Amino acid sequence: MTIAQFQQTVKTIRATCSAKYNLSDELIDGLKKGKFIESNKELKSYVFCVAQMSGILSKRNEVNEQKMMSQIENLLPEEYKDHSLTVWNACKKTQQGIPDKFDRIFKLTKCFYDVDPAKFIFP
Repeated sequence: MTIAQFQQTVKTIRATCSAKYNLSDELIDGLKKGKFIESNKELKSYVFCVAQMSGILSKRNEVNEQKMMSQIENLLPEEYKDHSLTVWNACKKTQQGIPDKFDRIFKLTKCFYDVDPAKFIFP
């Protein structure tokens, strides 16, 4: 996938998920700046929706390592693959022990941001 194709996919995911929740663009864009507001259930639902649409969740609503590896390999532009693997390896255990599916994915996504804020990409 080219960077342009990836960017279009990201736009589509954002449009689909943002239409489901009453969130401002400012609030969604805040994620790219590290503004993960724990108390906002709509924001957590949006983040979960993005994970669902990305095709990386297991039936238990955890990020599945095989699915993640497949998506990194098959859907990301070459320029993003190594960094994405590094971030995944640093964060994959973050989701363990968190019973709520929304909290689980939210914490994992925040970890992705925390590893390298400058390279964090999110719809």
